[in-house]
Amino acid sequence: MSHNHPYRFILLGRNIERADMTSRILDLASLLLSESRSDEMRQYETILWMNVLKALNALLMYRQQMRSRIKGDDVLNFLLLDTSLPRSVGCCIAEMSNCISRLPNSDKLPLKLVELQTYVQAIDTRQTTQKQLRGILDGLQNKLGELHGQIADNWFLRTPEE
Repeated sequence: MSHNHPYRFILLGRNIERADMTSRILDLASLLLSESRSDEMRQYETILWMNVLKALNALLMYRQQMRSRIKGDDVLNFLLLDTSLPRSVGCCIAEMSNCISRLPNSDKLPLKLVELQTYVQAIDTRQTTQKQLRGILDGLQNKLGELHGQIADNWFLRTPEE
């Protein structure tokens, strides 16, 4: 396929979907490990995070980059901020930015991407409770939804000018 506008829209959609699914998987994992869960569940925390990494095809990259045992905070930071893992939210935002910059009529969207990137980079998983983390991840999903809405308004729902 030629790397023209339709291709960039496909990449844009794929990266929005990837970022959204990664945030939903992290949201579910944080729910399973929330304070209200039993100590029996907490003893399997490492196994849960390892399976989260496997589900996102990220276990090998995590081990190569982190070179330590699997810890929840490290996994969260890796899946939110890493720019080399294609399924991390940070990498997806960078790819979206690249796609949008090469499309016509994209003047307003880079600001939304900067806002989204700033939101993600401000997440400090080491100083948040599980409940706060769930709220942060819900906020991330809402911001991704807003970005989707702006993309739809900008390119797909426009009425022809007369």
